[in-house]
Amino acid sequence: MERVAGGFPPGHQDGTGPEARFKWPTDVAIADDFTAWVADFGNNCIRRIGADGRVSTVAGDGQAGFADGTGSAARFDGPNGIALGRDGNLYVADAGNARIRKMTPGGSVTTVAGDGTRGHRDGPAGFARFNYPTGIAAAPDGTLYVVDRWDHRVRVIHPDGTVGTVAGDGKPGFVDGPAARFNNPLSAVWDAHWGLVVTDSGNQAVRRIDSGGTVTTLAGGSPGDADGVGAAARFHWVTGIAGDGRGNLYLADTLNFRVRRMDRQRRVERVAGSGIQGVTDGPGTIARFAFMTGLERDPAGNLWVTDSKAAAVRRIMRGSLTVQGESPIRTARTRSPSEP
Repeated sequence: MERVAGGFPPGHQDGTGPEARFKWPTDVAIADDFTAWVADFGNNCIRRIGADGRVSTVAGDGQAGFADGTGSAARFDGPNGIALGRDGNLYVADAGNARIRKMTPGGSVTTVAGDGTRGHRDGPAGFARFNYPTGIAAAPDGTLYVVDRWDHRVRVIHPDGTVGTVAGDGKPGFVDGPAARFNNPLSAVWDAHWGLVVTDSGNQAVRRIDSGGTVTTLAGGSPGDADGVGAAARFHWVTGIAGDGRGNLYLADTLNFRVRRMDRQRRVERVAGSGIQGVTDGPGTIARFAFMTGLERDPAGNLWVTDSKAAAVRRIMRGSLTVQGESPIRTARTRSPSEP
C-alpha cells in the first residue's frame, strides 16, 4: 500500500503527489495510458493524476452548481461515481445535480441525462429523472448503468439516450429475483465474467443483475466482518467495487476498514487492511484505511483506492493481489459512492 497523491489537510490544490490536496475524493477511473481521473466530491470538480504523479484540475471551479462548459466554466454538485467509456470520455454521476454528465479528455462537460429535478422518471435523456445517482458503470456496447442510491434502483442509459429501470421498485428492501429490492445501493461495475454487479450497501451485500433484470445475491447479506463463501461472508458498508474480468471482484469493505476479494466461486477473503481505522501505508494487513469509497484496477493490475476521509488516492500493488492464473488484463472499471 502506498499513497499516490493527496493527504491531510483536505483542500483544493494541484501539485505532485503529496503536494496535491483533495476534499473527500470518491472515485477513480484509469485509462490505458495510466492517466487517473478522480471525482473530487467535496471540491465539486474532476481531477487528473498524470503518469508522473502530478495532479491537475480538469473541470469544475470548486463551487457547487450546475453548468456545462469547458474547464472551470463547468460546474458540478458532488460528483460521485465515474466511469471511462469505450469512447474515451469520462461519465460522471453528478449526485447533487441528479444528472449524468460527460467529460471529454480535454475537460469539456455536457449533460447526458436528467432534468435536474429529483425523482424517478424513465424516458428520453432530457425528460428522465434521477434521485441521487452515486455509481455508474460503462458496458462495452456503450450502455451506461446508473446506481440511484436514494431511489433504491439501478437505472440504464441506452446508447440512444433513452433512460430505463433495470431493477428495484423504489422501496428499500432485500429481495432477489425479477421483483428485486435494494437498500441504498452505492456503486457498480461491468465485469467480463459476472456482467453487472452492484454493491448494495444498506444490505451489506454484493449482488448481480442479469440481462433480464433478475437479481442474485453473490455474497453477504448480514452485517459483520467475516471471510467465507456467499452468504457466509460479512461486510459492513461495502462501497467501491472493481473486477478483473476473470471472476475476481475487489470490494471496499468501508466500515471494516478492509479491502476484500471475492473469487468466481464466491469465496470472500481479505487482501488489505488491519480492520482498524487509520492512515498507514505498508503491506497487506498492516495497512490502515480511514474511509474508502472507490476502487479501480490499472492496466498493470494494481488496485487504486480513493480513501475519502484521508483525502488521498492510494494504491495496492499487484503483488499483494495476485491469485493463481491472474494476468494484468483490465476489463472492468469501478464506480463508487459517498459517505453513508
